[in-house]
Amino acid sequence: MENTKLVALLKTFDTKHWTEFDEYIRSPFFNKNQALVNLFQRLRSYAPRFHPKKIEREKLFRELYGVEAYDEKKMNHLSSLLLKQLEDYIGYRWMKRQTGLSHYHTMEACFEQNLAKHYRFLASRFDKLWQGQVQRGTDYYHQQLLVADLANRNFLKQRSRKFDPHLQLASDQLDAYYLIKKLKYSCEMLDRGQAMTAHYQLPLMPEIFQFLQAQDYDDIPLIPIYSRIYAMLTQKENDGHFQTLKALIHRYIDQLDLSEIQLIYLFAINFSIRKLREGDTRYLAECLDLYLESIDKKLVYVDGHLSPWTFKNVVKLGLKLDRISWTEQFIVKHAPELSEGFRDNAFHYNLADLYFWKQAFNEAQQHLQKVSFTDIHYTLDSKVLFLKIFYEKKDWEVLLSQTAAFRMYLKRNKVITRQVQQPYENFIRILLKLVKQKSTIALKAKAQLQEMPYVFDRDWLRNKLEEQLL
Repeated sequence: MENTKLVALLKTFDTKHWTEFDEYIRSPFFNKNQALVNLFQRLRSYAPRFHPKKIEREKLFRELYGVEAYDEKKMNHLSSLLLKQLEDYIGYRWMKRQTGLSHYHTMEACFEQNLAKHYRFLASRFDKLWQGQVQRGTDYYHQQLLVADLANRNFLKQRSRKFDPHLQLASDQLDAYYLIKKLKYSCEMLDRGQAMTAHYQLPLMPEIFQFLQAQDYDDIPLIPIYSRIYAMLTQKENDGHFQTLKALIHRYIDQLDLSEIQLIYLFAINFSIRKLREGDTRYLAECLDLYLESIDKKLVYVDGHLSPWTFKNVVKLGLKLDRISWTEQFIVKHAPELSEGFRDNAFHYNLADLYFWKQAFNEAQQHLQKVSFTDIHYTLDSKVLFLKIFYEKKDWEVLLSQTAAFRMYLKRNKVITRQVQQPYENFIRILLKLVKQKSTIALKAKAQLQEMPYVFDRDWLRNKLEEQLL
């Protein structure tokens, strides 16, 4: 059973999950099959390692049914039933944590069973759930739509001829929810389309965007924010959209929930990174400020650990802004906040980058040799840094050998998308011209570099070309 969905799910359980599910499956309301309880108990006794030999189907069957002949069909059926119970449990557990949504479904159940007094009481309680809660996300507008729609259905059920505001309210909430979701989906499509080969369709968005230009949705901050992100992604030449987005973030940040803030910062950071890849150095400080804000607000922490990609990007930006001392302090201060699986790689790679910037090439190479190539992005960047060290040390033979190997790696690696691959290929193309050490070749390479839309470490290449042209 080692590779089954059942065991994979159980491996995610902590102590609280084990205790809760034990109570759940023993409850006659949820389960009346004692064999499921017994199978769960056997599997629990082998957690958390679940050694393959201890959870073999035949072995578990003997432990459950004694001398009875092994029945594959019976064992598979029992495992499937237990998996279904586990999936129902995690679904039930999730729903109970969604206070507003869970409350709404109780309201709807009372409505369907004609429990008018119960429905009215629960409706008043639902309003109180949101009183005083300033931070709101997309889910808030979804729940408001559901409740307004249910209120309108309740009015229709009474067959009254008097005016009722819930129809207008339901329509307004539908507009709000639709506009937010449509804008979010469109922004995500545009953003992802810049990072991978994807051809998304955005029907109605030109008309919706034009409509929004004449509307005032200041009372629903997510609409002007995502509308500005859409403008920023579709009108890239207009830097004003980025600046307006930053102003909107700072204006409304206290009114947004965490998931929305994380996504909005991600859009802004990704946009500034793409601008940097295009050679617009004005976004160096902009991007660094966004990263530091996201660190300060704990937006880029996963399970309490700082994202290794954020860590590396901050170091890179700090170095490019020539904040050497500050960058070294950042590495030392924040490296312990990385998860254990990334900590050593991130620490040594970024120290190598720091020493390279300080032109301490031997120290940089020593730290780089301690980086294990377990992550594709650290692998790619480490290979580039090695090439730059060999260039600075004028170790031409090793440089040419490693360049050829890197080219082959890029060509054969099926995981890397074309959008990720191209900047590294262009870096190699210009680097090989640098190796020639001829001013005439450098002059042509400089013009070629200027025309390339995506080049890894463009600034370093440009500086080295300038040195050859002096």
